[in-house]
Amino acid sequence: MAWLLCLPVLALFVIAPPALGAFTAERNAAGAAAPSARRPATPLPATQDSMALDASKGPVVMPIGEFIGRAYDAQTGMTNAIAGVPVELTGFVVRNKKQDGWYLTRLQMSCCAGDAIPFQVLVKGLPMPREGKWVQVVGTWRERRGEQSSAQELRGRSVHPVRKPKNPYE
Repeated sequence: MAWLLCLPVLALFVIAPPALGAFTAERNAAGAAAPSARRPATPLPATQDSMALDASKGPVVMPIGEFIGRAYDAQTGMTNAIAGVPVELTGFVVRNKKQDGWYLTRLQMSCCAGDAIPFQVLVKGLPMPREGKWVQVVGTWRERRGEQSSAQELRGRSVHPVRKPKNPYE
């Protein structure tokens, strides 16, 4: 009989729980990650025109956390040439309760699922894919002058479904 008590623990090792996703991010939106104090970001690859990206190389691929940090830097006056530069971000879709765009989200974990923090970027200008679906979005950062919001905004140009990455966390 005592060995039956070990079955739930064994089940956790045999049947792994699914990765955290849209449900967790939506419930934890108030705890969305804010940029921390950090060094200025390195310049993005650009042509002679400091704000124009070399079109032959396509958009700059970056993690959502880096995008949020660069956008915050630009808002606070640090120059890092994010304005007008097309970027490609990958994450899962989370509904925006205000019906004003939708969120592209990745979760950051330091230790375990209990400390997961959502990194969210508000995507505007594109139809919302199915909630929880993994997508790649290409767009440009939109400065939000005079608007009070902690979410950075991306003016979307294209959205494409992708497979869930092997490591879904940042």
